[in-house]
Amino acid sequence: MRKWYVLYTKPRQERSTSWHLERKGLCSFLPLIHDHWNKTRSTVEPLFPNYLFVHLELPSEFHVAAWTPGAKRFVTFGTEPTPVEDRTVEFLMNRAGKGGVIEARSALKPGD
Repeated sequence: MRKWYVLYTKPRQERSTSWHLERKGLCSFLPLIHDHWNKTRSTVEPLFPNYLFVHLELPSEFHVAAWTPGAKRFVTFGTEPTPVEDRTVEFLMNRAGKGGVIEARSALKPGD
């Protein structure tokens, strides 16, 4: 049974690693967010830099993901990769719009 895991990537390699995983037949999810701190231009950056979610079955697909260009290691607690609850990834996916971009909206107004 496939579960979601977190894959730690090389710096700034989240997008290409996700692309390579998809080419290998594995589903991945890279949540993105607009960088509103950059006053000169609007950019889209990973919500969790150097991390992406990958949906796979252990142990059979472990090496497929681990040997993907840009991948460094799985997030583990102990010696085994630790699964993330489906509802956690679904929560992020449901808030993501086109291209996996999550819009950060605040109810705060100037002066609050």
